[in-house]
Formats: sequence, C-alpha cells, structure tokens
Amino acid sequence: MSVMSKCILLMGVAVTNPISAAPLQVRLAAPNKRVDLPGPREGEARYWNKDYLVTFQHDASPDQPAVTIYDRDGSEVGTATVWPDGSKEVIINGAAITEERQIIVSGGAMDDKGAVAYFIATVNGSGKLDGLLRTNPFVPKRICAAPDGSIWAVGFDREVDEGHSHEDYALLRHLNFDHKVRETLIPRSTLQLPSSVYPGGGTEIRCNSREVAIYTGDDDEWITYDYRAKKVSYWKLPAFEKSEAQITGIALAETGAVYATIKKSGDMSIGLYQLKLSNGGIGEWIPVPGTVAPLNQSRVGILLGVDGNNLVYQASYNEWEQMSKQTLSFARVPATNTN
Repeated sequence: MSVMSKCILLMGVAVTNPISAAPLQVRLAAPNKRVDLPGPREGEARYWNKDYLVTFQHDASPDQPAVTIYDRDGSEVGTATVWPDGSKEVIINGAAITEERQIIVSGGAMDDKGAVAYFIATVNGSGKLDGLLRTNPFVPKRICAAPDGSIWAVGFDREVDEGHSHEDYALLRHLNFDHKVRETLIPRSTLQLPSSVYPGGGTEIRCNSREVAIYTGDDDEWITYDYRAKKVSYWKLPAFEKSEAQITGIALAETGAVYATIKKSGDMSIGLYQLKLSNGGIGEWIPVPGTVAPLNQSRVGILLGVDGNNLVYQASYNEWEQMSKQTLSFARVPATNTN
C-alpha cells in the first residue's frame, strides 16, 4: 500500500508522518484465557513482552532477583539478580526479552565513591549478569529487543561534570554487544520536542518486526522508526493533565496498531483506546466500544501488551486486589469494517 507523506531528511534518516493503515473502531472479544499471578510488589513495573510477563524492581538488591519472568500459564520461568561488581547502589530502568529468550536489563550502578556507571546487561541461565555494556554518558531508561537480536534504548545524555542532562542529545540508541552503538537517532533539538529535557515519567519503548516506537508521557508524543525504510515518524498526542488522565498501559501490535488503557479522573472511568494517527502529525485516542467503564466496573483496567493476535491486560483496576494477585486476560481484537 502506498502512503502519501511529507518527508524531511534528517541526519540520514527520513522523517515522515504517514497515515496509519491500522483499522480503527475495533471491538474486544471475550477473553479466551485467564491466568492468576502474584500481585505487583512495591516499586515494581511489569508488562507483556514476547510471550512472557516481564516484571522488574526499580531498586535492585545484591541477594534478591530484580527481574522475574512468568509464562502464559503463570509459572515463574526466569529471574535475574542485577548487581555489577563493586556496586553500592543499583537502579533498574528497564528489562526485556530477546528473540532467543534471554533477559536484558538497563540501569545504573553507583560505587562507594559515588561514581555512576550506566549500563545495558545480559543475564545468563543462572540468573546472573553475563555481559555488561557501559553506556555513559547515555542513560538508558527503557529498552526493547529487535528481531535481529540488537537492542533499542530510549534515554538521554548526562553531563559528566555538572550532573545534569544535555539540552541536545539523541533520544534513541541502537546497540549490540559486539559493536556497541550502531545508530543514534532522533536528535531532540532537531525535532524541537517541548517540555522536559529528558524522557521522564511515563516514557515507554516498544518493538515489533517492522519498527521501534517511543511514547513520551511527559511530552505526549508518539515516535516511530521503521527499520527497513530508515524513517522516523512523529505525532503529537492530546495533552493530558496528569491529575485528570493517565495512561496505565500501552502496546504496539505487529500490525502497527497502538492500544492503551487510559484512566480519567473527571468521570472516574477507565478503558481501552486505539491510537488514530493522522497525516498531519497529530494523534487521537479513540475509545474501543464497550470497554470504557467506571473504575469499580472496569472491563480493561491495565493493558500489559500484545501476545500474537491477543491483547494481554488486567481487567480490574482495583488497587487493593493488585497487592495480592493479578489476573491476566487474553482477548482478540478483531477489527470491524469501519474506519
């Protein structure tokens, strides 16, 4: 399918705003599978990645796993203790699974002199660090693994002396452990991203077989990079007042469709939305019919990711329930004929 687009050449990368080919107004089928898992621990992030639920603790420990992996049946199938030698404190920013089912993690480690080493690391079958790639001055926030085994990271550069971030840096890095940095993409100053200097709260990265995508919650942006075409596309999303609305989960399907669960404080509702991307670089969240409901009656509370043709989500948004268990639902999103 040919897509009309406006194209600008940027540092060897074409920047476009194509019209999304993904159909809108989908309908969520009834769940075809449900699985019970232990509820999130305090300070834990979790999402669905390549057939697995990936969970990670922000504050790592030298003697406790920071990353735990569960399969579709709710069984624990892997853990990772993340504590580089000589560390006094370790922070985990992200975790992911490669095509070979290897755990990778991103974060920073401080030694007893206060020096911080930022890193992306692989984990061996025993749950220990196997390879460590130091990324200073780049601070990797979130990571995902591409089909070719390489790693994509969204983050920012930090000044060595002054301890704050550069105003101008590449938002996206493409790395592997053989050749280190393969590409640096999406210069912040060139795209003139507003608001925050670095990607902070709510920043996420997702990969499929065709593209890597970034959601920046502080700036309300959706940015994609097409591997083969080497094109960066950028859309401005509706600005959310964080006190009024919050994205509780976001997912990129293999088709390129983007879904999110959005909690709105005004009417105390939560539900599933699909992102409509326009040719003018503007995105709009469209509610999926039948999924938006009051918080205490939620059908789709927290979207965790995509598993084949299914969305994986927690139906309930009962925060007390989350402390004891989490029930994952798997449901197809077949499209209707409307756009």
